[in-house]
Amino acid sequence: MSCYYGKVMKKTYKAIGFDWSGVVFFYPASYQEAIKDFFGIEREDFQKIYFQYNHLLNTGNGNPRDSWRMILSHFGKEAQANDFVTYLKNLPQGHIHKEMIDLIVELKEKGYKVGLLSNHSHAGATEARTFGIDDMFDITLFSAEIGCMKPQAEAFQALAKKLAVDLSELIFIDDSKKSLEHAEEIGYTPILYENLEQTKKDLAKLLCDIGIL
Repeated sequence: MSCYYGKVMKKTYKAIGFDWSGVVFFYPASYQEAIKDFFGIEREDFQKIYFQYNHLLNTGNGNPRDSWRMILSHFGKEAQANDFVTYLKNLPQGHIHKEMIDLIVELKEKGYKVGLLSNHSHAGATEARTFGIDDMFDITLFSAEIGCMKPQAEAFQALAKKLAVDLSELIFIDDSKKSLEHAEEIGYTPILYENLEQTKKDLAKLLCDIGIL
């Protein structure tokens, strides 16, 4: 759908993509927070190593304990990998962002296609589907199932293909700057999620629809 801003015709968008964790669903603690609580490792130190290996957790069929063992080896904590995975599993269950679901329903009613693209393991995908996400979205894609992950172009190309839209017609909402870092060269339009109010404002500007606010 397109509109005019002054004398300039704005881009036409047909689909909106969403990240899962941190946008539609909120866990009680991030990996960074869990690492600090369990090991005392600072967020910045952990992130430098985590992003070197997170593809092992989010793609393929590898054992999560093996992946965590490799990550934790950089801190001399690999012997505690099993205990840490158990700790993660025993954290309180997260919750759906109800107001975000309301926005997704509204977008669908306005004629937009909506899709989910998440960097998640097979176990994480299975857990997410217990919340009925296949009914919430037109398409749900998880990195472990498609063999690629954000910010790789292939992941966004897969989402656009499944939604039957061109990448230039896709808006994608994510709370991670890293996941969105190649948006311009890939061809989709990014929205960095900070909170629901800001996301609605950004969408309203792109879609020329103040009814979203």
